[in-house]
Amino acid sequence: MRMTLFLDFDGVLFDSLLEAYLLGRFAYRGGDVHEPVEEEDYAVFASLRFFITYSAQYWRIFRIIELCGPDASLPAYREAYARLVKEEHSEEMRVFDERFLGLRKKLITEEHAFWLSLSKPYPFLEAVKPLFRSTLSPIIVTTKNRDAVVENMAQEGIVVIPEKIMDKADCLRAGGKRSLIADFMARESIEHGVFIDDILENIRECEELPGLKCLHAGWGYGDPLYPGLSSEEILTHIRQ
Repeated sequence: MRMTLFLDFDGVLFDSLLEAYLLGRFAYRGGDVHEPVEEEDYAVFASLRFFITYSAQYWRIFRIIELCGPDASLPAYREAYARLVKEEHSEEMRVFDERFLGLRKKLITEEHAFWLSLSKPYPFLEAVKPLFRSTLSPIIVTTKNRDAVVENMAQEGIVVIPEKIMDKADCLRAGGKRSLIADFMARESIEHGVFIDDILENIRECEELPGLKCLHAGWGYGDPLYPGLSSEEILTHIRQ
């Protein structure tokens, strides 16, 4: 039976938390992306990363940190985030995202080595590396832009053809990862697939797709209330 592996990128293959923080800090507060990390600020940002699906939503994290301060409880941050989601902030988020993505593009072009240093591969990537050399290499399904994925993977010696990446633009056009995966499985006559993501929301929306096994990765940016599987557990599922 033909099986296709669908992999999230940030939080499954790569830890890009530092990149997200520095680009987001610049986009929200201004300043220099090279300024040292404020450890307390960074720790709060890290603890709230599980809220995020698209880069524009980082605006909400910086906003609730500004509103609640760095010492608020997680329930207080959850309440503040829920209020923001109900409010209209599309213009602020659009401007934020333009600055965020613009800086990423600038760093990739002008400070490539520095930009690469902001993201590190998880050990899981090394474990699945041989799969990317097979004829049925995994499909990356991500809300990151395609060029950044290609660059990060190339740094680890992995060549991923663009057609094997469903990126942010694809997700926005299709309305999410569920539609992208469903359409791909139907188009390519895939009878059995495995989808791995660290965000439980993405897992839940895909788990009812016929023939798709959804596995919640526990080493990324998941909600602490819902711990996922270890990389060893997920590798066992893949090999079955």
